[in-house]
Amino acid sequence: MNAVARRWHAVPMRDWPAEAFEQLGLRNPYEPGNLTIRRQALVATRNLGGAVVECGTFRGQGLATLAWLMREAGIHVPSLASTRSRDSHTQRPAT
Repeated sequence: MNAVARRWHAVPMRDWPAEAFEQLGLRNPYEPGNLTIRRQALVATRNLGGAVVECGTFRGQGLATLAWLMREAGIHVPSLASTRSRDSHTQRPAT
């Protein structure tokens, strides 16, 4: 975790200043827009099992922001390393 991420790690996102989002390359989920709708959906469905998938991502800003929100809300966020490790052991049929 870099110094900027460590600085904001323990602070709830709703209390972050605009420059924190800029420094981390994230979009503010509390500003009006599509990400606000996704944040509200995440909170409303936090007790359901399953995965979060983002399609048509641009630089992963929306998904990265949702990962921070999930961590903050206490929703399990698997690391990318564990996902890659699992996928590398999956055998795909030959084509």
